[in-house]
Amino acid sequence: MTKKFLIFFIIVFNISINAFAQHNYTQTVRGVVIDKASQSPIPSAFVKITNLDESIVAVSDAEGKFKLNNIPVGMIDIQTDMIGYQSVYLRNIKLSSGKELVLTIEMEEKVTNIDKIVISGYRKDKPLNNMANVSARSFSVEEADRYAGSWLDPARMASNYAGVMAMGDQRNDIIIRGNSPLGVLWRLEDVDIPNPNHFGTLGTTGGPVSILNNNTLSNSDFFTGAFPAEYGNATAGIFDLNLRAGNNEKREYTAQISMNGLELGAEGPFAKGGASYLVYYRYSNLKFFDIIGLNYGVSGVPQFQDLTFKINVPKTKVGKWEIFGVGGKSYILALCEDRDADDWTFGHGDLDFRFGSDMGVIGITNRYFFNNTARIETAIAISGSQNSARVDSAFADKPSELYYGDRSYEIRYSANSKFIKKINAKNTFNAGVSCEFYEINYQDSVKSRLTGEFIKLSEANDETPALVQAYVQGQHKFSQNFLIYSGLHYQIFTLNNSMVFEPRASFKWNITKNQSLSGGLGYHSQLAPRLIYFIQTEINDTTKIYTNKN
Repeated sequence: MTKKFLIFFIIVFNISINAFAQHNYTQTVRGVVIDKASQSPIPSAFVKITNLDESIVAVSDAEGKFKLNNIPVGMIDIQTDMIGYQSVYLRNIKLSSGKELVLTIEMEEKVTNIDKIVISGYRKDKPLNNMANVSARSFSVEEADRYAGSWLDPARMASNYAGVMAMGDQRNDIIIRGNSPLGVLWRLEDVDIPNPNHFGTLGTTGGPVSILNNNTLSNSDFFTGAFPAEYGNATAGIFDLNLRAGNNEKREYTAQISMNGLELGAEGPFAKGGASYLVYYRYSNLKFFDIIGLNYGVSGVPQFQDLTFKINVPKTKVGKWEIFGVGGKSYILALCEDRDADDWTFGHGDLDFRFGSDMGVIGITNRYFFNNTARIETAIAISGSQNSARVDSAFADKPSELYYGDRSYEIRYSANSKFIKKINAKNTFNAGVSCEFYEINYQDSVKSRLTGEFIKLSEANDETPALVQAYVQGQHKFSQNFLIYSGLHYQIFTLNNSMVFEPRASFKWNITKNQSLSGGLGYHSQLAPRLIYFIQTEINDTTKIYTNKN
């Protein structure tokens, strides 16, 4: 009776919250307007809410900041105009009563100025990276919230796009134009990161539940091919994700329960000059329900928790600083003694199964502006992932006899820097270099059914390979309707000194207001999952070699 009452209470509580939110509350919309290429502020830009009965307009100040007060909550449309720039039109932006809406609006300078202003629509899916002309689009937090079956997960959301499909409902691995999910690269705050999913294994790119918290993400890019030269070590697709900054004017707190778990969050200012913090924590609701005694027919209860934070210091003598971190722990234990006859469960009926995975990244970034047209961006980060697995016999005559064991981890030390120069309205130049050093430890073995001895599948604990990448790229606009991009990417892997040069090029032609033609080509390559390089092959009774190192 207590369990039924608890479920009833949760349902009624959620309905009450939704009904309460329908009242005529208002909220603040604020943010900053910046030049897309140079990232410098744009003063005197007009920001207007267009779908209200009365016109509400704000003008950006000298720092590009604007504020719109007393906006009714709900779905709003925002239009931004500035002489010499293409108009930006954002549709169906969600404005809630419990949280201010803070936006960064990027405007693209027109190639030619004429004696009249033409206001045109702006596609919200236009990529944030101005070097991307083809097979790229941006996505917002609202899209990840509203797409059917997305579970607040960027990867599941992307499976709704053309040319992208999910491998299955149980995991969020995605297949892009027939390519393996292993070819997908995850990037966060300009840093390549390990698989950001709970219950993920080394070398994979997906999992059942995302570690990434949708409440902490800002607008981000998703690429499905023909990547700009800035991106390397990927052949299928790229998620280039950004964390949003916390509210720098007032403190806000969040508490919610969703498919992804119980969640607590806090954000707000902590110093003068617009500095802010953001921190969100989640805990598996399945494990919480298990603790309070709810039984839903599964003997192995997945349990996980994750934490996301970001500290933003936008104004110092040496530029803008950001410190960020994302981490998650997950574990599942499926024991034969816990199973009922009618339970559906994980694994085989005669085995006890234990599996755990951890993932984390922490980094610091700096953005230094030489002037309004040139800047340098630098990032330093440490990331890592770990797997632990144990499979034991559950037979009465062989209690807890080990059949398979794994305890492997990777630690990655990353540093990268890039220089961006907006030469003029027609030309933009970009060049950068990155280095990644890997500290690895692979230890897994399986018991032979023939001999009863354990066979080591992979073993490595003394190698520290590095991946070094560099690129140069540029974009030229012949006119407002036709532009081309070209670039060159280089990478070398020190484990076997293999190297490759990868030329890239693309174009885009806006034929009419509603039609465009784009194309791209390039050479793309990727390392195998690092574990593959350390698979051992037995030559004789005493000698084993790494057959995949080359």
